[in-house]
Amino acid sequence: MKLIQYVLRKLGYLSLLLLVGVMVAWPYAEPKLGHLDKVTLIGILAGVLAGFIAYFDGQLNAILASGIEINHLSLGDAIKEVIGANHWRVKRLRIRALTTEVILPIFRDLTCTIDECTILLHRFHESGPVTHAAGLNARVGDIVECWKALETSKKIGKLEIKFYHDMPHSYSVIIDEIAVINGLYIPNDGSPHGNDYDEPIVFFNRGTPTAKLVKKYISWFDRLFQYPALLDVTVGLESPQRHGDPNPRPSSPRSPRLK
Repeated sequence: MKLIQYVLRKLGYLSLLLLVGVMVAWPYAEPKLGHLDKVTLIGILAGVLAGFIAYFDGQLNAILASGIEINHLSLGDAIKEVIGANHWRVKRLRIRALTTEVILPIFRDLTCTIDECTILLHRFHESGPVTHAAGLNARVGDIVECWKALETSKKIGKLEIKFYHDMPHSYSVIIDEIAVINGLYIPNDGSPHGNDYDEPIVFFNRGTPTAKLVKKYISWFDRLFQYPALLDVTVGLESPQRHGDPNPRPSSPRSPRLK
């Protein structure tokens, strides 16, 4: 927005300068051009001004095309827009988050198919700063079962879930090479898991700079997913309250919601 305001301001200055220049130079130019009526003069000025506008419009479009397109959307709207633009088919879905408690229902309720899905979840530890780690891990276990149910129902072709110890500072949803949905976790000592979350920003792959950024995120995720020093690949999460439930739910409505 600031860039657009800057260009428009410059365009206004140049238009005013052009008008003043014509008014000053006209007494000297009129004898050589012959007598022109006001309609013709206005037409000439309008044509020159239109040329300036067309030139700066092209320059502005070139500047905007060379930048990174950032969109501010809710998580649900962002996922729906990206997948909808891809005809409700996802070849590769990558997710890194604390629990995916908010992310999971969005994909579960969408009419889409996912060929391959890889997820990085956080493993809470009793010795860490988060209280009620055992209960949070049990909830994560329920969520894992929900993801597995999507694989069983063939909504997801191949599912792989791993766990890591490090507390993330952000969550990421990478859909194919189309877009990255990224949001920040906000520290909150009053929260059982120590964090609240902010709504995400979306990087759409619509130009060279954004394409490079999306590929950077994909490379980062894939390397992290395969890096054994950061991962706890032993699941070890049980869901004692929901054994035998064919369609388990992540949590009760009153429990804190995590991305």
